Amino acid sequence: MLGGRYQLGTRIGTGVHSSVFEAVDLQLERNVAVKVLHPSLVTDPAILQPFRAAAQTLTSLSHPNLVTVYDWGTEEIRGVTTPYLVMELLTGGSLRAVLDRGRTLSPSQALIVGLDAC
Repeated sequence: MLGGRYQLGTRIGTGVHSSVFEAVDLQLERNVAVKVLHPSLVTDPAILQPFRAAAQTLTSLSHPNLVTVYDWGTEEIRGVTTPYLVMELLTGGSLRAVLDRGRTLSPSQALIVGLDAC
């Protein structure tokens, strides 16, 4: 449980700096994704400061090609203050998964993906 309201579920991704969990926002009764900074990095100012700055910035952005960030905070986990982000849960799969299955994109699909990314 994070922030007294986000009940963590299954880990759905892991990266260099953080892990992402499927979660339930018990206050608003909706599924969300929660990104939690790895415990080994929470004392590194070179990681922690940009994470906090990004959290503050991302909560104010709204764009169809950006995941919505709903909330951010810190939680005491095993005696370490750990930052987290609460985001929109996207369930449609990833471009990486499509490509890993051997599917290729048509030129028009690749153009749309490229334009959306830009």
